[in-house]
Amino acid sequence: MSTAQSAPRRPSRLWATVLGAVVALSATVGLSVAAAAPASAALPYCTSSVTEQKVIHGAYRSAKIPSRSGNVSCQMAQGANGKHVNALQAALKKCYGQNIAGDGDFGPATKQALKNAQSAINKKLAASGSKTRISVDGMYGSETRTYLNWPFYGGYVQYCIRL
Repeated sequence: MSTAQSAPRRPSRLWATVLGAVVALSATVGLSVAAAAPASAALPYCTSSVTEQKVIHGAYRSAKIPSRSGNVSCQMAQGANGKHVNALQAALKKCYGQNIAGDGDFGPATKQALKNAQSAINKKLAASGSKTRISVDGMYGSETRTYLNWPFYGGYVQYCIRL
């Protein structure tokens, strides 16, 4: 038995040809490879909603908030559908006066309504003297959730406040 190590394997000629073709095609059509964002930056997609409670004017008030497995740190965008979208649509309708259907479908109208709310939030932040601004992109994530007003109910009374 020999104690000499074998030479490292070289990629096959076919593999090298395929890789070369992919690189050439990418350059031709203008594709580029982007570095992946850190794992901590990616939020899971919302899949349901949870009831959050706050004491407002001495009484418990409840609001439905988009979530994933009970965690409100989630994201969604156009194409989503379900109870989590209903919760967002309720906030957009009741707290921002957006005329959209509460159908649970995050379509173009919901995206535009969310952009309108994000713009309104930025105007309110500017008026208060804050230098903070949120992205006006029609996507729901931690930044929007933090500054969005939610309809909290207690009896027949509705309060639109942040979480």
